[in-house]
Amino acid sequence: MQSPAAASLQSRHGVPDGLGVLLAFQRQWPAYCLGLCVGVAYFFSSPVAGDFWWFDASRHAMNSVFVHDVFAQGGWKDPIRFAKAYYDQYPGINIGFYPPFLYLVTAPFLGVFGVSHATCQAVVSGFAALCAMAGYAWTRPVLGRLGACAAGAMLVVVPEMALWGRQVQLDVPAVALLLWGVWALVKWLAWPRDRWLWLAALLLGCAMLTRVQTLFVWPLWLAAVGLHPVARAQRWRLRLGATALYGLLSLPSVAAALYFAKVMGSLAGKMPDMPDRWSWANWGWYAARMPDQLGFVGTAVLLLGLLLLIEQGARAARGRGADDPVELPADQAIEQSLQQPAQGTLRRPVHRPLGRPNERLLEQTNKQPNKQPNKQPDQQRNEQRNEQRNEQFNGQLNEQHAERPMQRSAGRNELLPMAGPGARRLALWMALSTALLAWLFFSLVSNKEPRFALPVLPFAMLAALLAIASQPTAVRLGALGRMWPRVLAMLMAAGMGAEAWTTQRWADVPRVAGHRDAALLAAQWAAPNSRVMISAHRDGNFIFALRAWGQRPDLAVRRADKLLVDMTIMRQLGIQDRGLNDDDIRRLLVRERVSVVVAQSGYLGDQPSMQALDRLLDADCCFELRQTLRIDGQHRADETALRVYVRRAIPPIPTSLTNPANETNQTNQTSPANPANQTNQTNQTNQTNQTTP
Repeated sequence: MQSPAAASLQSRHGVPDGLGVLLAFQRQWPAYCLGLCVGVAYFFSSPVAGDFWWFDASRHAMNSVFVHDVFAQGGWKDPIRFAKAYYDQYPGINIGFYPPFLYLVTAPFLGVFGVSHATCQAVVSGFAALCAMAGYAWTRPVLGRLGACAAGAMLVVVPEMALWGRQVQLDVPAVALLLWGVWALVKWLAWPRDRWLWLAALLLGCAMLTRVQTLFVWPLWLAAVGLHPVARAQRWRLRLGATALYGLLSLPSVAAALYFAKVMGSLAGKMPDMPDRWSWANWGWYAARMPDQLGFVGTAVLLLGLLLLIEQGARAARGRGADDPVELPADQAIEQSLQQPAQGTLRRPVHRPLGRPNERLLEQTNKQPNKQPNKQPDQQRNEQRNEQRNEQFNGQLNEQHAERPMQRSAGRNELLPMAGPGARRLALWMALSTALLAWLFFSLVSNKEPRFALPVLPFAMLAALLAIASQPTAVRLGALGRMWPRVLAMLMAAGMGAEAWTTQRWADVPRVAGHRDAALLAAQWAAPNSRVMISAHRDGNFIFALRAWGQRPDLAVRRADKLLVDMTIMRQLGIQDRGLNDDDIRRLLVRERVSVVVAQSGYLGDQPSMQALDRLLDADCCFELRQTLRIDGQHRADETALRVYVRRAIPPIPTSLTNPANETNQTNQTSPANPANQTNQTNQTNQTNQTTP
């Protein structure tokens, strides 16, 4: 129930809650324009014609298609049976290995716009737009609208972000959710409102449902919710409930990681060709690659912010100067103002909190005269009177904050409570802590790729920008001091854009073409109700193209690297040949009713069974070569061409090959019901984790 003073404040503002929220959103048109421009730029510069470059991209797209088909084809009625049958037809899904949030988000768009590479990429481009808008939200109160737009653009123009935001990958969606989740947590700490904590838990939990590696945020959450003074002043049920929500959303990812603990242990433990965990080379691995990830201008911004942070730390260690401004959080500033000696008046706080919701209450209190100005009460009565007044003021203020949203939303503080220096410092250290936690986590993991540390980059850039804007010199210079960080941010964003344009990093997006054409030819030449075998490094591109075309639902795909060899995720973790000779492979192709074989020249050519397959195809006894397609794009040196073979005639299946035991054995080799086989087919079975081609 609102107090009379709080109700009076609400009536004086005269803006209904719903309308105030609507106006607050309408006033953020620069953020929406920034997001629209980034999303459109990302989408129209991305591969969208089935020409996936990264090995996992086609599998993430195929996982989204699988979720769509579960609902579109009635698979939800018997999901286990449907999943087995689906994998038997399209063995290009690995949804059990990766968390499903991105796939759940993409599936409705596939239902509306159709199954295509373009639809999947459009969703990822939307998350890239959210990254830019998050940069705007973090920096808007300290850099202004133009400076915040420049900061948001800097986050997505970074070469590493621009690369993975234009592939159907989990990295950029996870980063977007992290940026907004930590932003909501900062806002809750700076201006405690229940909804911000619930929003933070929801977004960070969805980040865990997108990529399990976002586990590194949990220490930050526990420290902020359990140890921060502002958090400890809040209700414990609220903090416990939000933590429970975060944990509940994280549970599926943790369960999948435990299920694949053997594989996860291999990736986190000692990996071939990786430095020792406790060596200098290991801890500097990501730092050495940061200049390539950020570019020249981005690295300069990061170094400038680091130098300013060191300088501010040194000044704090020497002690605050007499001319330095007093920087207190909003709650401490109010408490300090209430503790000042009062003779009928209350001093304003040093820094007013976000939106200044207590301004009218303070003015009303300041205008109240002393009832007995000429009388000198004893010290005990004076202290009791001041205590009663302070308790009444704090009760009205807390009740106002807890029961009604802010009404003043037209100023500079609508998005992030960084109006005061204390709140700015909180945001800076939260961004820096997140970047350090991410760097520490990925440095501990032996399996390293430059893209794994993608969460480090935006938070490190935000920390650098906030450090530049919070420089004490800028605070002392007043309006001029607030202007130069904004101008500098716009100049740095322009420099990063010019660097991306001149170095062709923005326009030169890697892609690999040829597999889609091979899939269309195989669908055209395959016999009815037969199967197509694919033997290629990027077999996921072929499988996705066949499903996206959608004109041959009677066809099924067989993968040669599943039937002829046994490989666990990547070749570095081990590969074992199944020891099949030419006759064995001939009988296998007959039993599987394979009418078309698409083979990449030299794929896994050091394995005897793969060599036997090549000999059988070249013998011209069972299959004839119809067409050879060149593989174009940025690919590995051994990916040169795809050969399309068509069977001369499908012979009848011998009775000995229709034994139910043989069929059961074959099912165990190709269906995801076998956990070991599902592990083998996850992520990228064809040397997924090798360095970028």
